[in-house]
Amino acid sequence: MASLTHLARRGATYVWRRILPKGFAGFRKIPDYQISTRSPHFREAARRARRLDVAFDAIVESVGRHCHGNGAGSQRP
Repeated sequence: MASLTHLARRGATYVWRRILPKGFAGFRKIPDYQISTRSPHFREAARRARRLDVAFDAIVESVGRHCHGNGAGSQRP
């Protein structure tokens, strides 16, 4: 199983956390996202975290292409 660096236990449940890439500085005052998986079971939380990772990466890539014109997380010239 791949390492799930975006999954952490908080109390009785697991939460998924991600931080916006540096190229998005100023996009939000708080650059991190935290979403409860609503599961106390690691396997179920991991499954949900993978789905959240895919969605987050797709959104960041899409916004990055739209705003920066050349990909997600790229620095402005």
